[in-house]
Amino acid sequence: EDPKTAAALQLEANIHMGLGQFRRAIPLYQRALAIREKKLVADQQATTETMIKLAKAYIADGSYAQALPLASTAVVTEIDATLEGDAYAPQFSSQWKQTARESHVSATGLNYSFVTYLNTLGV
Repeated sequence: EDPKTAAALQLEANIHMGLGQFRRAIPLYQRALAIREKKLVADQQATTETMIKLAKAYIADGSYAQALPLASTAVVTEIDATLEGDAYAPQFSSQWKQTARESHVSATGLNYSFVTYLNTLGV
């Protein structure tokens, strides 16, 4: 498969993302990324762009754990409350180091923090 196939797959995936069809976009981004990574002299910009789009599709789908290996940095909002929900931030492995924490209190008194993690193994 060639770069034109990867570009076509990515274009189709972009359309699915625009329609909110994240689960249809993910395999298309995965295939485009696999094609781009196979090239002996890879187009780094195109490969990176596809990797970012795949990570965004995972995040939009709530598949955070699948997005983590594609990321170099993660910013998570931690809320000091027990809440019902079906999507949670994944547990970070030891390769992720906390580099910043910004704590706040909402107008209603709820404590929350923006926490930045760095992937020490790189991407």
